[in-house]
Amino acid sequence: MSTPSDSKPSILVVSDPGVPTARIKHFLPDIQTELNTVVGHEVDIKHIKHLIPITPENQITSDLDLPDDARDIDYAVRILLTEMPLHHGRHPVVAQIDFDRGILVVSCPPMGMLYPRRRLVSTIGRGVESLIQNSTSDGEHVQNWNEWSSEGDDSFTRLYSNTWTGVPRTILGMVRSNRPWKTAPKLSSALTAASAAGAFGIFYNSIWQMAESLSSLRMAIITLVAILVMTTWLILRNQLWDRPIHDRLARVVALYNISTVVTLVIAISILYIALFILILLGGLVVISPGFMQETLGIPTQPGNYFNIAWLSASMGVIAGGLGSGFDSEADLQQMTHGRRERQRVLSKDKDEDD
Repeated sequence: MSTPSDSKPSILVVSDPGVPTARIKHFLPDIQTELNTVVGHEVDIKHIKHLIPITPENQITSDLDLPDDARDIDYAVRILLTEMPLHHGRHPVVAQIDFDRGILVVSCPPMGMLYPRRRLVSTIGRGVESLIQNSTSDGEHVQNWNEWSSEGDDSFTRLYSNTWTGVPRTILGMVRSNRPWKTAPKLSSALTAASAAGAFGIFYNSIWQMAESLSSLRMAIITLVAILVMTTWLILRNQLWDRPIHDRLARVVALYNISTVVTLVIAISILYIALFILILLGGLVVISPGFMQETLGIPTQPGNYFNIAWLSASMGVIAGGLGSGFDSEADLQQMTHGRRERQRVLSKDKDEDD
């Protein structure tokens, strides 16, 4: 990994498309400063957006399947930033170092949902420092939220996540990579069906009376049931529940499934809020206060419109689950880590066949 003294060391950064690439681009000035400090002088960083062929067993192909323009340069260090969760034994892995190949792999999910700048920059700096010094001795870049360790039956040195917060942080990081706010627009058919069903709440006064008779607790339970029903329907219909092929993958596949459920709940909640607002605005326009007072037999208040929209949105979300049958199955499957991980393996196999 040595470089001539009259030239700047070249460091390659490869990031998965999506959140990892966005974070690298946003933090690149800080990473540049950190690596300049670690190396002792300015380094030359080349960044490439490329799907990293990494498996749940943390294996990477020997040539990294890099583009042609990145294979001819003798890089001092190669940094791979992936959205896939890494694990070793029972613990999530934040980063791992392969001294023989000069590779530092950083997994984004254990960084958490917000991917704090300090954690990402510190992890990269500490990993590059260890690669250059060919050791994991403590230095200026020690992180107190986890520990580096070379224990195990392989040659990797790993940065393990915190014992207690590692798994929850990894799940939140995976949800961040799934980008639930971009999943909600893919449920356009579901929103259409939900809007049509929810509109009944505006035009049928029996729903007004039911909304007034239900307590807030019952309405909240109905909302929760509606979201869970639609979540379950989407998982079953689109085959989003992954099953481990081998027992050793059961833990990481469990992370896939939990992150899928949380992602869908967030996406459907966004859909629910949008539907509630649409019905509330529609009710304010269509239902006159005088007619509502005559129908319900009580003075009209803003809370009456709120309750009607609340109950109608819950009805609409349940109906929207059926409408989601017209949405693209491929779009929803692409949301999950399990499907994206299989695409990496298929892409690697295809390249090897070619």
